[in-house]
Order: sequence, then C-alpha cells, then structure tokens
Amino acid sequence: MGVYDRQIATAKRLIAKYGESVTWHSAPPSVPTDDDTPWNGTDVAPIDRPGIKVAFFPTNSSIGQLIRFMKNSDVPTGNELGYMAQVPFEVSSLDTLTRGDGSVYRIKNIDPIRPNGEGVILYTLEFQE
Repeated sequence: MGVYDRQIATAKRLIAKYGESVTWHSAPPSVPTDDDTPWNGTDVAPIDRPGIKVAFFPTNSSIGQLIRFMKNSDVPTGNELGYMAQVPFEVSSLDTLTRGDGSVYRIKNIDPIRPNGEGVILYTLEFQE
C-alpha cells in the first residue's frame, strides 16, 4: 500500500463522477524501416484507448487562473484545462484525444502531479483545439 493511495482513489472517484469519457489516442514512436537510416521511420497508427475520463475546465475559470498563478504567468495557456486520473499507460504531449462531440484536442502541456516522486496522483492537461 502506497503513501498516496487514498489521494489517487479520491482523484479517480471525482474525475469519474464529474469527468467526461473520451478516446485517448496514444501516438507511438515511428519505427525505423532501415538500420542504416533510423531517422527515416514509418509512422505507426495511434493506439486508441476509449473510456478514459477527463474533467474539462475553461481557462477563464478560477482553476485556470490558479494554474496560471502557479506557473507565474499572466499569459493564457491553452483553450481548456483538463484533469485526468492515473492511467495504466504512458502519456505524451504527442497524444491527442477525442471528446464525445467529435472534437479532437491536441495536448499543449502535461503536468503530472506526483508528490515525492512517487506514483502519479493525477495529470493536469492543457489543450489547444
């Protein structure tokens, strides 16, 4: 049992309650086709992960203002913010997600919250549509 298991469970519970189910598209790295030119790879299709819960907030909300304050910036960051609980896969800024209405969001910034370097409690996501 980890030190932050209760906080991880709380984040999962609240995001499941207030979040929205999205399809997360994990972008795998390109696979080299030739050992002599590994920089010339072929793109592999993204891995779709349906049913991931993300809670969305506009950047002009109090949460968006708090995030900007924590980053010591007055410049608006993305179009929307999102919170995602701990997931069983590696997240990357190259990933995208699709909301229920079909709009696709690119990730501008991922900020994992992991106290003391232990497991991730949740991810703060900045999106640009």
